[in-house]
Amino acid sequence: MTTAVTQTGDPVAAMLDKSGNGNHMTQTSAAARPLYGTNTDQHWLAFDGVDDFMSVAAPISDYSFTMVVAVEDVGSSRGLATLNQDGSRYWSIHAGDLGDPTTYRVLDRQGAATTYETSQNVPSGPAVVLGQWISGATSISVDDATFSSVATSGTYGPAVDLRLCSFRAGNFTAGKVHGLAVYDRVLTASERTLLVSFMAQKQGRSLV
Repeated sequence: MTTAVTQTGDPVAAMLDKSGNGNHMTQTSAAARPLYGTNTDQHWLAFDGVDDFMSVAAPISDYSFTMVVAVEDVGSSRGLATLNQDGSRYWSIHAGDLGDPTTYRVLDRQGAATTYETSQNVPSGPAVVLGQWISGATSISVDDATFSSVATSGTYGPAVDLRLCSFRAGNFTAGKVHGLAVYDRVLTASERTLLVSFMAQKQGRSLV
């Protein structure tokens, strides 16, 4: 698809889907591409919060689904991973208060007048944030903590695209992303633990 990045500071035009389903995230505008970063042991994409983002046609068609994003040095209280329908309807993992502790939120936004959200606070630093959406409830777990949930009502989408570090046009999030995973189902408890542990290892952490 593209030439592989090799050095810190290389712009990234494509983030390849490792599932085999072909849902590759891309950015066709050179000015809006995140930059590859590495310290040899860890690797990440750095988004500038000005115009950087990546997207792909929405791979989710209905409830239930799960999104997981491994992040660090988040610099904007905005969307990290979002299934976007339009400016007022989206399903998103958001950063909240960026102090210590840091707040992460999961939103089921049904329109300008109706937003369901739940959140968790964690010490500042790298985090793996898991959001789960089912018909009637939305849940969040940071670093494999016990779910925090909120009851919801309404319908899903259809979302137009899946966006990384932008929850809608004109809104962008600064920070490092070590990994992203999206599933068209609810994960079991053991699957969640394995996936979150794997993502944390990509950040140089162990949650055991």
